[in-house]
Amino acid sequence: VGVVTIFISPAVWPCGSLLCLAFPLFFILNTIVLVAGLFVRRRMWIMPLVALLFSLPALRAYSPVNFAGAKPNDADTLRILTFNTRNFGGHEADANQRNFVAGFMFDAAADIVCFQEGASEPDFYQKHVIPLLRKRYPYYNIQLRQQQSPMGIFSRWPLVDKEIVTRSGSNVVVAYRVMRSVGDTIRVVNCHLSSIGLSEAQRGFYSATVHGYVANADTSGGVGGILRAFCAAAGRRALMADTVAAYIAAHREESLIVCGDFNDTPVSYAVRRVASGLTDCYRAAGNGIGRTFCRDAIVVRIDHLFCSSRWQPVQCRVVPVETRSDHYPLLATLVSRKS
Repeated sequence: VGVVTIFISPAVWPCGSLLCLAFPLFFILNTIVLVAGLFVRRRMWIMPLVALLFSLPALRAYSPVNFAGAKPNDADTLRILTFNTRNFGGHEADANQRNFVAGFMFDAAADIVCFQEGASEPDFYQKHVIPLLRKRYPYYNIQLRQQQSPMGIFSRWPLVDKEIVTRSGSNVVVAYRVMRSVGDTIRVVNCHLSSIGLSEAQRGFYSATVHGYVANADTSGGVGGILRAFCAAAGRRALMADTVAAYIAAHREESLIVCGDFNDTPVSYAVRRVASGLTDCYRAAGNGIGRTFCRDAIVVRIDHLFCSSRWQPVQCRVVPVETRSDHYPLLATLVSRKS
């Protein structure tokens, strides 16, 4: 069911987004029915088997398995890091007063870093982020508009252009052009699609339910409110994803990197729309579920990284580092296919 609903916009049918979220459950139940059918009745396994085979591409997107790929060629590789920083980890720092998030960005030694949900205070960047990161990334742009989630980019190479692709509430998608050399420009699309926006009560109720102590939880965030919030956010994400997809189609022939916090799983309408015609770096070079959201007992990959045919992903991994953010960063190494 979840496999089919990725083709239906939640802006048209909001409930379809819930079926997409339930894809792992559907897959497990279908597998149980298949196994039971092998032992109970001879023909009971046929339909579950067909459904299982039909869902294999979605399973590979959700939890891929890859073996060692091509070795990176240092002369023409690109390391991309995307990271929802949650206010740069709440501004928390280590014993040497080095911000945890900024410190990780520096140590990761990527070529380009895209971040979402950054800090909102200009002074914080001037004191705790830029002095450290500009040693490795001399070029940067930070979006600090009112009523918009702060986001930005740090780069080894000059930024020659920037434009807003779409926005919805506090969420925004920004495209940058990064010039590696004359005639070699990469268009980097940094996405922060519409958040679910659960209240503290709803988050608490969900966490209590997962951990089995719902009887003592604040029920004001009940199931109905959570489901309505999921559906409303999915509709907003769908409209943003449609706009981003149109933007990507208009620049299809260019060297493209699309990354960020999509607030949606690999089996979803928003991810399918944006990824159409691109290579999913984690699917191509990652392994396992790749959990990027690390709070509230939610084990999902909602941060994604895609590239155009100019690039071949050879490594992509979630880095389970503690930076006080509620996301883990996603880091990929790409090799140029340019002859």
